[in-house]
Amino acid sequence: MSRSRKTQVRRLFQNQLNKALKEAGLSGLEYAFLFEISPEGRLHLHGVLRGAGLDETALKALKLALCQAAGKIHGRAAARQVKLKRLYDAAGWARYIFKVRKSTANKLATNGLMVMSESMGRLLRVFHEETRETRRVA
Repeated sequence: MSRSRKTQVRRLFQNQLNKALKEAGLSGLEYAFLFEISPEGRLHLHGVLRGAGLDETALKALKLALCQAAGKIHGRAAARQVKLKRLYDAAGWARYIFKVRKSTANKLATNGLMVMSESMGRLLRVFHEETRETRRVA
């Protein structure tokens, strides 16, 4: 698969996700997703999003939007397609999602495995600047 084709696949997912989020009334939601190929060879996504303040209705709409963007799974695995959990340990989550990053990058012949919303990018830049400033002061 050519580099431009891989970029197209990643961009297609992001465009589909942004469209589904907009239709669900959730545009502007901060998110980041990483493509992964499991040791068993299954391509899937791990992600994080900032869902503070979302009620049950919005969470259901979010799950539907994620399914629409990635392609709905049918059968027994459908119940596990989207799992939403509160994140308590960001560093542990980061270690978990990067556990097979190198092998996934090799299998897909690309390092472009992450999809991130602009709003998440802004949030991360602010966090980075604040923590960098805190380290300078200390």
